[in-house]
Amino acid sequence: FAAVGAVDCCNTSPLRLAPRQHGAPTPHLTSSWGSSILQTSPASRGDFRFRSDAHSEAQATALATLRLFFIERLGGVRRAFDRMDFNLNGRVSCMEFQEVVSGQERYCGMHEARELFCLLAKGTQGFLTFD
Repeated sequence: FAAVGAVDCCNTSPLRLAPRQHGAPTPHLTSSWGSSILQTSPASRGDFRFRSDAHSEAQATALATLRLFFIERLGGVRRAFDRMDFNLNGRVSCMEFQEVVSGQERYCGMHEARELFCLLAKGTQGFLTFD
């Protein structure tokens, strides 16, 4: 996923997320994310500007865990993005993201899904694209 635009839509509280278990993970071959917005080591990119190392690590862990969920549960990041893009406009809004991540897949609550979306869309106008 890549982010589009220039608005910060999130607060800066630490993310506390424990994904629900859905049985044994199944291996899937997937392509790379297509952008570094969800890298497991955000310190390597200037896109992430977190207040503290502990806060940064918690966010990086939450995003890495979400990436694994997309791979194991939804068949890959691209398939997850396509499933979330209800409007078929090449962009995923917070509402679309929450519907799949929280509503359909029950990965987390709506508030946590919004926090995850905000981490992904930080510095944008509130949409994600797949690059």
